[in-house]
Amino acid sequence: MKINAFNLGMLRQWQPNKLLLIMKLVIIIFIASLMQVSAAGFAQRLTYSKKNVSLEQVFQEIEKQTGFQVLYSNQKVNDAKKLNVDFNNANLQEVMEFCLRNQPLTYKIEQKTILIKENTSVSQLKPMIVSAIVLSGRITDAKNQPVAGVNIAIKGKKVGVISDSEGRYSIRVEESDVLMFSMIGFKTQEFAVKGRQQLNVTLQEDISQLEQFVVTGYGKKKISELTGALVTLKGEELRNVTSASIIQNLQGKIAGMIVSNPGGDPASTANISVRGVGSLGGSSSTQPLIVIDGLIQDAGNIGNVSPNDVESVTLLKDAASTSLYGSRAANGVLVITTKGASILPNTKPQLNFESNYSWENPVFGKYKLMNSEERYDLMNQAYSNDYRNQNPGKTEAELQAYLATVMPNRQDALSHDTDWMREGYRTGQIQRYNLSLMGASEKFSYYAGGTYHKELPVAVTDKYEKYSLRINTEYKPTSRLTINTGFNGTFSPTINSGLSNYRTALYTILPWDYPRNADGSYRLGGTNDATWFSKGAFNPLYSTQEGLNYRYDKLYIAGLDAKATYSFNSWLNFSTANRITLSNLKNGFYIDPNDLASGRPGGSYSRTINQGINYITSNLVSFKKQFGLHEFKGLAGFEFNNVRSESTGGSTTNITSGVPSLASGTFQSISESIAEVAFLSYLSEANYSYDNKYFISGSFRRDGSSKFGANNRYGNFYSVGASWTASNEVFLKNNKTLTNLRLRLSHGTTGNADPVGPYSIYGIYNYVDGTSLYDGKSGIIPGPNDDNPDLHWEVQRMTNLGLNLGLWNRLNLVVDLYDKVNTNILRTVQAPITSGVGGVVKNIGKISNKGIEVDVNSLNFNGALKWSTGINVAFNRNKVLYLTDVPVVLPTTGGFVTAPGYALGTIYGIVYKGADPDTGKPSYEKMDANGNKSTTLNIKEATLQILDSQQPDFSGGLSNSVSYKGITLSVLVNFVSGLKIDNQLRNSLFNIPFEADGASKTRNNVVLPDGQTRWKQKGDQAFAPAATIIGYADARGYTTTRFIENASFLRVRNVRLDYNLPSKWTDKVKIQNARFYISADNVFTITKYTGFDPEMGGSTAESPSKYPINRKITLGLSMNL
Repeated sequence: MKINAFNLGMLRQWQPNKLLLIMKLVIIIFIASLMQVSAAGFAQRLTYSKKNVSLEQVFQEIEKQTGFQVLYSNQKVNDAKKLNVDFNNANLQEVMEFCLRNQPLTYKIEQKTILIKENTSVSQLKPMIVSAIVLSGRITDAKNQPVAGVNIAIKGKKVGVISDSEGRYSIRVEESDVLMFSMIGFKTQEFAVKGRQQLNVTLQEDISQLEQFVVTGYGKKKISELTGALVTLKGEELRNVTSASIIQNLQGKIAGMIVSNPGGDPASTANISVRGVGSLGGSSSTQPLIVIDGLIQDAGNIGNVSPNDVESVTLLKDAASTSLYGSRAANGVLVITTKGASILPNTKPQLNFESNYSWENPVFGKYKLMNSEERYDLMNQAYSNDYRNQNPGKTEAELQAYLATVMPNRQDALSHDTDWMREGYRTGQIQRYNLSLMGASEKFSYYAGGTYHKELPVAVTDKYEKYSLRINTEYKPTSRLTINTGFNGTFSPTINSGLSNYRTALYTILPWDYPRNADGSYRLGGTNDATWFSKGAFNPLYSTQEGLNYRYDKLYIAGLDAKATYSFNSWLNFSTANRITLSNLKNGFYIDPNDLASGRPGGSYSRTINQGINYITSNLVSFKKQFGLHEFKGLAGFEFNNVRSESTGGSTTNITSGVPSLASGTFQSISESIAEVAFLSYLSEANYSYDNKYFISGSFRRDGSSKFGANNRYGNFYSVGASWTASNEVFLKNNKTLTNLRLRLSHGTTGNADPVGPYSIYGIYNYVDGTSLYDGKSGIIPGPNDDNPDLHWEVQRMTNLGLNLGLWNRLNLVVDLYDKVNTNILRTVQAPITSGVGGVVKNIGKISNKGIEVDVNSLNFNGALKWSTGINVAFNRNKVLYLTDVPVVLPTTGGFVTAPGYALGTIYGIVYKGADPDTGKPSYEKMDANGNKSTTLNIKEATLQILDSQQPDFSGGLSNSVSYKGITLSVLVNFVSGLKIDNQLRNSLFNIPFEADGASKTRNNVVLPDGQTRWKQKGDQAFAPAATIIGYADARGYTTTRFIENASFLRVRNVRLDYNLPSKWTDKVKIQNARFYISADNVFTITKYTGFDPEMGGSTAESPSKYPINRKITLGLSMNL
């Protein structure tokens, strides 16, 4: 059956043919409007009538009515002829040409500035006798980087220039003049000329002005007018950590956002949660919405963004910030802006090159496998304990005689002591190169960046490469029309250990075995090797030989953007933004017939091709109008997004060695799947402000999705917000202590569609080959889900109260309190047994998250020595409020439960009380009806109870940066507290619970953590029970506190030292600036957790398949030419 997402998801009038017709009409109207407007016209209009008026008076009126700044020399303007003017709604060009006609002056417009200068082409121009000096210089920041776009003006005069792309400037001044240097984000500085002909200036950052404008996805807003909660980071703040992914570089830098890496695999994706977990759809349904350059993007394609191409990243957290994204923003919105849009006109081409090289080694935390002697002693204890328990009357001599028959020869066993964890890993190496070019003319700007990342990971089988290219352009053919285009492409080939996953097997092999023969070749191991102690298991490194057993992936991603913005006048704009993203992932599993350790005689090969296409169009009308102290602005528009994916695969066995092809061998199976989802959205936003003090905002969005039933296909989402900038009041203005005080309040709704698949509302049937169901004939059977036409969106309601406080222009404090409630939770529940299907997707419950976030940034020193500090911390409390149609059945052996009144991931189990002093058996807590506690050796008599939760108590990060004379030292720390996880590396490592107590003759074991001891004889007060080969079978499957561990941690994530070469050196070789750096990642971790690493990447437990994190040292060079 062919299913069309348009027919499923949209009303009939939005089927493709009619949608394309509407889009064509929009384009025709847009082009027609362009044809009606003179390309040379300016948007600003002027109405002014007066006789015998001076040029200065006209310029003052222009500034008043248009908002433009006019810079000129007083003497030149005073010498100009007076005019009789009568303008009625005249455009700016007409006004300027009339006023300067027959005058020895001309003009030039630079953004919002009109420069009046001498017209040297006028032959009758008489030289003006001025006692003037030509003063020039270079402007840099605290890191000795050139600063372009700085305003250099003569104090008290309408004269000024702007620094170029190299930070250089030149201005004609008089002896008594005072120059003012100003730019947003930096303190304004004044310098007296006093006969100087050269003046170099180092600008000082002003933390009260930094990030005056932030990108919110659909546009930019001033920080002062925000009513919601958001955080913006500059691109350079995200490049300290050496990573191929921008997401991993966000760790510890934003309050309320936890980024958890699943390990050190360079191809893995970090898990993100914002302000707690509010859905039951798994980690994929709790990820924030990704927006790249203003358009929604698949989270899976985030790898298409190189960290070097990022201009800024903004996290939108509350409803006032996210509700404009409606149904897809319940988990926050991560807005990524790439380079290219902020280049100033007439910027000279600038070439940037960066290269770094890293060494990395795996970190195993507090987890350690036994060495040969430790494992031999544990096995001896286990056999001895079991023999004594089964034969209580036997003598010591009889015990030793028994041990001689079951224990391996001690000399043979201890002749080797192999650390298999070290054998399976190596020192990894990373090479990373980035080359970018940017520049601009009067009307055209461009950015092009390419990155090559090559990694030899620590796992001996793995290889990773990534090639990426991004090109962004902006063209302004007229003052009204702006055209933006973008292209991005990624190619990433990877190889890993495939189906064998040798890393898991490393933990099972006894240290008495050794990996290589005398000639250096790998041993096979296994049952047929008489000297191999780990019977039943092959040497895991045998399959790691080149070409024997591997998985390959080849990922291709290409995206094309096109955006046009047209200004009808000074306050009304129309924009259309469009993107198409194509992805292709080819992967295959190859097992060579010569891989004798694979368990697949004859070998096998399987291959899958996944293709995707994502198209989105966003069409907006925006306005901004000011009436005195009142300002109104807003937008309205619609979006359409269609995502389609296809997957085709096949497998074969008994293949030819060295031929990874489905045509080789015996064909086994073929598979195919197609999925398509469509979204249609109408959106609007309105903002009002008065006197830059009082701000009100509101938004409304209506979303339709093919994921939901015909009865609830559309959802409505809204937000309202208000803020008061008290520091702009008369009684606080210019207060040198309280430099910023702003209160914010917002409320609104957003939605979530991620927990359900494309066709969850349909009772889809599955095709099956001949089975016993139909007497060996092919047919169809009901799928896993039943119909549910009433299914609708998860809805989140959030209220946010915020405070922004600035003190002494040095300290910034941001505090946010939030109350977030997710309703109509989506989940598959058990269907009636008579329905013939396993389940049905329903809206079943309500989850609450409440918390507080604190973000503090301070500029401690701001002289020759500069020291800044940032700390963020977030507290969150999670609770399931209710569940409908889902009976709460607590597991009889414990586990992780979802129940009203408790947090998600609540642990339900038994309290472990250590080894019984008399018998050495494990003991457990038992409670009677009155709550009196005692211990029992029978786990079935123990009391199951609520133990703890996997939800952390608080999380955050700490950063410090110290700079002095071109040297900068930065340190980043992140932390999580209150996290509890199941340490499966110690518990059921080999799917045999209590393997840690020796219940195997052919597998290695784990060293007890520091502070724990094992029972050996009667009277011992020990944590671990007596060793046993038989094991404690009655305890298998139960959840106990023995292996539920506190995974709180504090990690020094990154330490970096930069050195900027002095300009007197770089100027000699025509280099604008050059920087060397050395960096260390994952320096050390403070934690009580006894596994590999407390970060789980969204998982509830640490399993043996986890890729260990890596400690990394990086050397790098960056330069601008």
